[in-house]
Amino acid sequence: MPNDGQHEDSKELRAVEERNHITRYFTAETNSEGKVIHIDTGHIASVTSEEAKDYAQQVIDSGKESGFFNRLNFRYLVSDNDKNSKFVVFYDFSSQSGIMFRMIQISAIISVILIVIFSVIICILSKRAVRPVMSNLQKQQQFITDAGHELKTPLAIIRADAEVISLTGGESEWTTSILNQTDRLSDLLGQMLKLAKAQESQRISFERQNLSKLLNDTAVDFSTYCNAQNKPLITHIPDGAYCNGDSKLLEMLFSTLLENAVKYGRADCEIDMKLSISSRSAKICITNFSDDPPTGDLKLLFDRFYRGDSSRTRETGGSGIGLSVAKSVTESHNGKISCEVEGDKVSFIVKLPLYK
Repeated sequence: MPNDGQHEDSKELRAVEERNHITRYFTAETNSEGKVIHIDTGHIASVTSEEAKDYAQQVIDSGKESGFFNRLNFRYLVSDNDKNSKFVVFYDFSSQSGIMFRMIQISAIISVILIVIFSVIICILSKRAVRPVMSNLQKQQQFITDAGHELKTPLAIIRADAEVISLTGGESEWTTSILNQTDRLSDLLGQMLKLAKAQESQRISFERQNLSKLLNDTAVDFSTYCNAQNKPLITHIPDGAYCNGDSKLLEMLFSTLLENAVKYGRADCEIDMKLSISSRSAKICITNFSDDPPTGDLKLLFDRFYRGDSSRTRETGGSGIGLSVAKSVTESHNGKISCEVEGDKVSFIVKLPLYK
């Protein structure tokens, strides 16, 4: 019966034999001139002696001491031998590289699946989170629209009563104040309704619009009003500009900017409306001269109810909504609006993408 020592020796021999089957490699030796003179392929069957000699010679000629060969199938190591010769060992790395690539593929597939799952979960949760906000916004817009229409009638009645009192009892500071305030409230309600309509524009079906014609028509409508204010309107509008949008909203946009130019423009100075066309966009620039041009952060001009703190602004009685309406309409048409001030010259610039 074998003793424990013999049993351990037998297990070690079997382990060595097993490693010989698992570890697959071949070696090569060169002479002092760098030519392969000896090949040992006894531990690998997939490589012939000629192939092994060719592989070894390529590695020697490359001058590298270690690396991968034949698309990660072999890993090699070059060491110095006696008498200025080289000894090269090629280790079969194909099984490890195959496992590594399979792990990468599995990891990539799992990552894609997890990304898809998390994206679906995020979409579902985000819709639930946004739904109350969208509902509140819709209710707010509906309230503004309903309240605006409901308030128009009592304001008209108040104005009519004030006019009757003024005709029968004579005009006074009180009737004048009532008329001015009703006009101001009427203007505010009109601007609020415009803003609500502009914010609902995303649900409107846009169509191809002749931008040049819309600008010319708006200019014709405003020319008489501008002349009456001693602020003549000068236009430079070439033909051939088309955009995708809603004609009523675009007319509202241009009318708002022209009305703003007339309201805040200097008397006896021209108002300029210019259209320029590039390869991708149309640029509408409405310019006026002002005794009190806006200062500071010009982006604030487009905020709702923002008004510059100046006597000029207070005299005009603006509601602070008009430019917010212009911004909403412009953004709903995928455009950009800005204001530029150079000395006493104020320009509002709208850029709209051309129809493709």
